[in-house]
Amino acid sequence: NDSSHQINKRIGQPRSASINKNSFIYFIRNLSAKGREELVKNIQDILDPVNEFADLRMGTDDHCYNHSAINEPFIVPYTTRPSYAFLHSLGRDDKGKESVVHHIPDIGINAKDIFTKENETISISAESIFEVHKNVKVVDKRFNKIAKKHPQVRDFDIKKIKKMYGDEEFKISMDEVKQLIRSTKVTTSSLLPHKFYTELVGKYSSNEEFQVFFNVFRTTPLLSFDGDDWDKCCEDQKDFIKQEIEHSKKKIKKSKAVLDKRDEMANHEDAKRVKYLNKIILKINEENLELWKDDKIPNLRGSFCSFIKCVLRVPEKYGFKNQRHAKLILGKSLTELSTEVCVSQKGYFFTSGKHYKHNHICKKTARTIVFLSSPGLDFCYPQPTMLEAPKYFVRVASPDDTNKTGGWAMFQPGKQAEFHQRIKVLYTCIFKAAQKQDVRNMSMLPLGLGVFTQNLMLDLKHDLMEIYFKVQFELLAEHDWGFENYYINAQQH
Repeated sequence: NDSSHQINKRIGQPRSASINKNSFIYFIRNLSAKGREELVKNIQDILDPVNEFADLRMGTDDHCYNHSAINEPFIVPYTTRPSYAFLHSLGRDDKGKESVVHHIPDIGINAKDIFTKENETISISAESIFEVHKNVKVVDKRFNKIAKKHPQVRDFDIKKIKKMYGDEEFKISMDEVKQLIRSTKVTTSSLLPHKFYTELVGKYSSNEEFQVFFNVFRTTPLLSFDGDDWDKCCEDQKDFIKQEIEHSKKKIKKSKAVLDKRDEMANHEDAKRVKYLNKIILKINEENLELWKDDKIPNLRGSFCSFIKCVLRVPEKYGFKNQRHAKLILGKSLTELSTEVCVSQKGYFFTSGKHYKHNHICKKTARTIVFLSSPGLDFCYPQPTMLEAPKYFVRVASPDDTNKTGGWAMFQPGKQAEFHQRIKVLYTCIFKAAQKQDVRNMSMLPLGLGVFTQNLMLDLKHDLMEIYFKVQFELLAEHDWGFENYYINAQQH
């Protein structure tokens, strides 16, 4: 943004203006040769201080790339991430382990092992990252697969890693790691009993087969697992996944066609985003479909139904007031319940971004940072969209109706207030979680207003933005949460 403001100023536009991509291309085409030379020189002056590894972001195909548009995308092996070296130091077995960006990886660490380790110190620096990268790439099948596609990752040496991460060193003792793990707190809404939630997560979240099972049926009400309509529910879910696989293939093909044309006036960024998202959705749905091939569903469902029956038999044991209260919560899906939970934990950043040293490793700060984890409502991925959107919105079909989960245009009459209350429950959980951790300086991202609005039309997106921000101001006005500062990163909103 700073660069674009300076460019605007130098080419005669007001400082508050922003550059429109298509008009900017037209502007450059119509400059004289001398004008182009001057513009290039001005841009170069602005961008010269920027490190070639500045502003790294996650890219497709599980690598990082430099998106600053002054260089070609620079492929960075995922084995050179600080978090990868950190988990390796804790004893993760890296042989064939996945660390895919769009999945929650099985980190392969037994928490009990961490608590029995001696008080050793973990060091994260360019050198330690390189050592892990050098040793791991030999045994990691996934690394070798990426290296075939992008040969330059094999030449990622210590010089490049030092240029990317700088010369500082992050150090943390094993005792401190244990304290961070113990700082984890789970905050639930007033209706969702903490006891029930922790029992549910503790029983099933670490089982790989159940992870896949609940990923497939995350929009299914918990009571329906033991309901008379289970067979129909199961078949409907299977058909839905098959349909979405075909829709994703069509969207990827359509996006590729836009990108292959190389039309400067086409919206390449939109095409890239649609292609990237649908590659993820396609991969997840193809993996989910495997659940039916192995015929594991009956056993997994049977085990979960036993748990549900226990809850209904003795609801008070799981924190419910009575059976009616239990049925109210069990009538919701995991997707719906997730927006009534906030997980908080103390921690640190490995990197800093001061003085053009973006993503450089920094020393451990004197104080911990509290990380808050909560989801907004998902109107991006197919299953959550088709669960949540019909409750609140009106859909307008596109002419060819290829986007079966998109086209949501406006609120249904009277549903805006319901949505407002739903978001208020979510932010109340977040604020309570922060209060439990004694947070004084709250820093909030525009939760739920990025990729999660993918299937909504523009006017509806604006209505959502207003509600998400209005709820925060309401809660700040209604109660003293102990915050001294409240920072809102509103991005383009």
